Amino acid sequence: MLARFWWGSKNGERKVHWLSWDKLSKAKNSGGLGFHGISDFNKSLLGKQYWRLMECESSLVGRVFKGRYFPRSSVDKSCSGFSPSYAWRSILSAREIVHKGSRWRIGDGNQIKVYEDRWLPSSTGFKVQSHRRMLPEDNRVADLIDEDLKIWKRDIIFQAFDHEEAVQIVSIPLTRGPLRDKMIWHFEKSGEYTVRSAYHLSLQVKDSLMPGPSSPPCKKLWQQIWKIPVHTRVKNFLWRTARNILPTKHNLLKKGISLDPTCSLCNKDVESVQHLFLECDFAKAVCFSSILSYRIPSHLEFNDWLLSFLTCGDVFSAQVLCSLVYRIWLARNSKLYQAKVSLPVSVAAEAVISIGEFNNWNVANRRENLDSIAPVQSNKEVHFIHVDASFSVPGTLTMGCIIKDLHHNISLSACKRENVSVDVAVGEAMAIRWGLDLATALRLERIVIKSDAKVAVDCVNDIQKCAALDPVVVDIKSMLSSFSSSSLLFHSRNCNFQAHNLAKLVYVVGFKTWIGVYPSLEDPHGVPAAVS
Repeated sequence: MLARFWWGSKNGERKVHWLSWDKLSKAKNSGGLGFHGISDFNKSLLGKQYWRLMECESSLVGRVFKGRYFPRSSVDKSCSGFSPSYAWRSILSAREIVHKGSRWRIGDGNQIKVYEDRWLPSSTGFKVQSHRRMLPEDNRVADLIDEDLKIWKRDIIFQAFDHEEAVQIVSIPLTRGPLRDKMIWHFEKSGEYTVRSAYHLSLQVKDSLMPGPSSPPCKKLWQQIWKIPVHTRVKNFLWRTARNILPTKHNLLKKGISLDPTCSLCNKDVESVQHLFLECDFAKAVCFSSILSYRIPSHLEFNDWLLSFLTCGDVFSAQVLCSLVYRIWLARNSKLYQAKVSLPVSVAAEAVISIGEFNNWNVANRRENLDSIAPVQSNKEVHFIHVDASFSVPGTLTMGCIIKDLHHNISLSACKRENVSVDVAVGEAMAIRWGLDLATALRLERIVIKSDAKVAVDCVNDIQKCAALDPVVVDIKSMLSSFSSSSLLFHSRNCNFQAHNLAKLVYVVGFKTWIGVYPSLEDPHGVPAAVS
């Protein structure tokens, strides 16, 4: 029914379905249009109800189901029971997809069993895959954490787990304060279950179980098509063209429709996507007479040619080319159905004009993002702390920090390195926490800390939520409250280059602190440093 609606019908006659529903319902970056299959989407909706039962068993519905089906256990350990209701059977049918996308976020680690529960953020199924060596079967994650120092017991972890999993474990950020373990949805930054992400996960699971080509299709082309700043109808047209489902004469012949297959524009060869846009004399004339003065290369497949333009780095040239391809198709339709002949120069001019109008409209409706201004009164006691993190070497986090007074005099410069493999946002949050450590050590009272990590800043300021940052954000909020006056602001990278350079400098000098100076990048060892 949905496919008939999309492809359309006229006077009860069924139109050509150019692509199967299974392919249309794939995500856009997988070559589909992201349409929702009713069965999978319904299961994702049911997953939302299962998630609510997991989070809040004390709700009215939760208490009803708990009293009937799992009075002495949790919903995760429940079974269908005797003569289950249709509602309960339906909710249980979504358990598999919820389990595939949920995992524990580490707090104190007391609720999480090392070998049974899902808690590794990057492992298959989020469970530990290493063979049991020296840890008991019922060991908790809390047993891997030093209770006093609030750090991982690295020696035990690297002995008990495979090296890859050990690196994953010690890279999980820990909080210094009290924080309970929490079940989160891995595929959303906020950690909350969403029907959208659950639906995409169900499609991925289904695709992994189906036989496919030995080499996966290039997702980069689909990503670039939907990313290029052109009109939506042009994007849709490019998608159809890359999918080879345009109603060219060659494709119509393959569908069993009898017609003359000769190209409508040059009358020389069979009208296919490859010929119409790369080999046709009219298409070549349009591209050469355009503002690009471009000669179409020979012996190149259409999709490869399109991808090369979309990734060339020149956004305007890519826009013009996409518009040229679309206008060539319109010129073909005008000649075929209206007997109207278009000149290559006119087609090229229309393409450039349409891009100009599109860009002018976007500029008129664009809002510029300005850096926040520190809401701090002029006071000699105020210190500004600039922090940044760098991830140049895999498995390594480096951090830089500069503390200045109100007159931009440098109080302290420092750089630090940690051998962990963390997400960018987590690393930036750890840099903010480290900057606050330095401010505390200097016994500063009024501070403004600035970072170019917008996600981390917004999470601390409660503008957005990111479950992976919770352990660090809790510490940052607690530390900020310990100062007599404090604020955390977003600062652009251009204004934060000194802290960024310090984060890079750690590969040369290691963990060092400079009092009252900013080290020379040419000769950092020539600047006196404090004991690290």
